[in-house]
Amino acid sequence: MMMDFREKRQKAEFLLLCIRRLLAFSFLKILLDSQSYMHKYLTNIEHDNAYVTRYYRKIDARRKRNGKHTLLPLKKIEKTKTIDLRSYRLVDRECDYLFKSLVKMTFEIFAVSSLVLLDIVFYEALDVIRRHAKIDYFQTGHHNMSINVKGTGMIANLFRSVVSKFNFRKNITVNLSNEMCLPNPHKLETYYVNKIYGTFLLVFVMTAFAGYTGRLKRLICAIFFRKREKRRVLYLYNETLRKRSAFFRYMRRKVEKLARENKLTEDLNVCLILRLKFPKLFGWLIWCACARRKCLICGEPETRAGKQYGCNTVDCLYVHCEQCWKDVGVCYACSDIFDRKNNDDEKENIDALEGYVDTGYTE
Repeated sequence: MMMDFREKRQKAEFLLLCIRRLLAFSFLKILLDSQSYMHKYLTNIEHDNAYVTRYYRKIDARRKRNGKHTLLPLKKIEKTKTIDLRSYRLVDRECDYLFKSLVKMTFEIFAVSSLVLLDIVFYEALDVIRRHAKIDYFQTGHHNMSINVKGTGMIANLFRSVVSKFNFRKNITVNLSNEMCLPNPHKLETYYVNKIYGTFLLVFVMTAFAGYTGRLKRLICAIFFRKREKRRVLYLYNETLRKRSAFFRYMRRKVEKLARENKLTEDLNVCLILRLKFPKLFGWLIWCACARRKCLICGEPETRAGKQYGCNTVDCLYVHCEQCWKDVGVCYACSDIFDRKNNDDEKENIDALEGYVDTGYTE
């Protein structure tokens, strides 16, 4: 039994040795991932291009000095897709990666904890057997054996001489125990438990800060490829500017269509109507999200302070958030802006459609 156990133990140790040798080459994956990121950084301008850098802010400041449309501060929907390097807040994709990593690590902790608990259960079971399954067997006595052959003939004498050797008298004292066969378990040392969960704690810390350490890849490439980094920032700025202009045109046409079809009032609910009709009785409803108006452009709910940005038209129920009101400066729901010609509309948006170009790449 011990020989079989030793053979299986040697096979297990050999397998673990092979696994450790293979894991020694895991650093190659880091090199391959780094090479892949650098290749995509240089060939695909959209790869991991969502950072508000110092050069990004410099472009926006230049446009502000020239009286042109600016992007900062970013809108709520833009903040979810763009990473501000001055902010500690994680964007959606970083939060998704963090959530998936934590879920995987949780299952791994459960699996390892199950093995640790199973080891504890085995130890307790074997320890109970060791303490309570010991049996001592003690026997004492004597055995007498005597064979008598009756007769006086030749055959009787011959047989008597043969069987006389089997006669004996013996005292017996037997002391037996199964102590040598009982298991002798060893409890899992606290050092290994601390090592296991200490490693998980280290992995958790690394996972929690993975969103911030992942930004270092772009920073390293930006240090070595500065002109490429400026091209990427210019592309991101112009692309964000184009998307914002397209978003305002889309919302303008949408509000125009709803206003002409008289469907803008469909967004009002009972709680909001009660708060607006009877502010003294139901003014407290502003603490409820369902009784707040939403920005006509981006749909962001108003604050508890009430209407702060919007037109001064009497009986105008619609509000705007601070950023949208600074961008449009007019209420699409009640103004006569829809009576203008399409050429005038295009003329108003020409500045927003104009991108930023910096061919000198100078600081």
